Order: sequence, then structure tokens, then C-alpha cells
Amino acid sequence: MSTETDRIDPTHTPQLPKKFGNTSKEELLDEFVGALAERRHFAWAFLNYKETIQSLMTMLQAQRAIEIGGGRRPLFDEDELRKIGVRYAVNDISERELARAPDHVEKFCFDIAQRFDGRAQHPYGQIDLMFSHMVFEHVSDSYRAYENVYDLLNRGGVCINFHPVLYSPPFVINAILPEALTGKALRFLFPNRNDDDEPKHPAKYDRCVISERERQTLLSIGYRKVWQVPFWYHAYFKKIPGLYHLDLAITKIADHNNWNALASYCYTIVLK
Repeated sequence: MSTETDRIDPTHTPQLPKKFGNTSKEELLDEFVGALAERRHFAWAFLNYKETIQSLMTMLQAQRAIEIGGGRRPLFDEDELRKIGVRYAVNDISERELARAPDHVEKFCFDIAQRFDGRAQHPYGQIDLMFSHMVFEHVSDSYRAYENVYDLLNRGGVCINFHPVLYSPPFVINAILPEALTGKALRFLFPNRNDDDEPKHPAKYDRCVISERERQTLLSIGYRKVWQVPFWYHAYFKKIPGLYHLDLAITKIADHNNWNALASYCYTIVLK
């Protein structure tokens, strides 16, 4: 069993499955999720997200992938995409953000959380892999978003969404307090969070939870299987010593006891 030190080590990278062989897709994804769950620290989740997506691309032998809410900064650059050999598109709700994205990616401007207008402009049933990074806490209707993802994925397609978990204290505070106040606080704690470098968007946290009920809700859409991988700890209170140490103590207890409702972040993975 992992020790407490192992659990908060953000540098260790578990071996992720690379290809299917004779193993079924569902079985391999079970193994894949098990490898992800070896390391539960939020820093690992952030540092290894690109590798996680690359592993999924290889496993799925993905031909087409869409990054949801990628905007101006797609996760992969042109050289990386050439090596992977995947047709890559970026989606965003904002034409302005997409206009700042590099030319090596396809661009789809639509709101993933709204009913699509007409079929011609969307690649229905053509996508092998979809993914997002800190996007689903901002969508207005995540159930509709997952319905749209289901329509865009082909049979056997996968979507992975990396999102915060609402009941972690910093996200509860962000949900309760006015946006003007939380925006100022965030810029104080993290100066790079500004409109030019990394804008702060209003968070709704719709369905940003880890629970059996949530997984059953997503299964009701038609997905074959749903996984949720919790990650613990965060960096929001480091400049507030008393609050930081109190939150750290509570999080260690929650982590040790697998109180997933108090995890800070999550990879939610769905298989069509």
C-alpha cells in the first residue's frame, strides 16, 4: 500500500498502458484508470495530463481528436501532432479565443453545453477522443455537454475531462462569493491569472462532483462505462498560513479515508 509520502509525491509517473493487443477496450481502460489512480496528488494530475492524453491517443489508435475549450492555447503543438499522427481540432465558445489559436489545428466554434443547431457543422460520430482541461466547471449544463460529447464520439470513442471538485474548500468559496471579489483574490494569489495570460472565467461547477450517482447519471446518456479518478490537495491557500495548514490537515484525513467528495480535482472518463 502507498505511504502518505508516496501519495503526495508529484514526480512519480506510473506506467500507463500503450496499446490494446488482444485486450478489450473496456478492460484496457480499466487498467489505464488503475494506473492513473496510483498517484492522487493534484500536481501529478497537472504535470502528467498531456502524457495521459498521448497515452489515450495511442491506445485508441485515434485518428481524430477534439480539445474542448482549448481556445487560444491548444495542448499540443504542431510537431507533437505530426509525431502522434492524429487529426486534431480545438473547440471553443469564443470566436475571439479561437482566432488566437495556431493555424495547425482545426477550429470549431460552438458551446458544448447547448443544443447543436443543425448537423452539418459538427462531426457527429466521427471523433475517437475528446478531452478538456479546466473547462467543465464553466459550462452551464454539463449533462447537455455530455450528451453532445456522446453524439460527437464514434462507437468506442472516449472523452476525458479534467475538472475541479466542488466541495473542495477553494471551489466552495469561489462558488459562493461574488465574481468580482474572487477575481481579485485569484489575481493576488496567482499574478499570471489575468486577461492577457490566463483569464478567469465564471465557474458554475455544474455536476463537478465525484459520486456513484453522478456516474449513473452519465451512464443513463448511453455511455458503456464511466470512471472518476480523484486527485487531492491544491495550491490556493499557500499564501494564507493558518488556513493552508488547516485545509492541509483536513485534506490528508480525507485522502487517507477515500472521502472522494472532498477531493480537489478529478479526471472523469467516459466510454461510448
